[in-house]
Amino acid sequence: MRTIELHISDDLLTQSIQYLKYFVSHHKNSDFTYRDDMGDMIQVIDGIEYVIASQEDQEAMSTPLDKDDLTSLEALKKELCIA
Repeated sequence: MRTIELHISDDLLTQSIQYLKYFVSHHKNSDFTYRDDMGDMIQVIDGIEYVIASQEDQEAMSTPLDKDDLTSLEALKKELCIA
């Protein structure tokens, strides 16, 4: 087995990935699944991308919110010294 090192600009790589997604979902009429840059599972059905919630996501969504965990936009701006 041989290893080849390629240097591809980020923009070209992004365009290539988008094209491959489009080609597979539209030209072959197939659905597929992939992992995005953040590690989330994405399922493409008829060209529409759906994020599949992981076990960790499901646990986080089922945990009741504590009001102390929330902040207002004004409080955030004040902390960041944004007018």
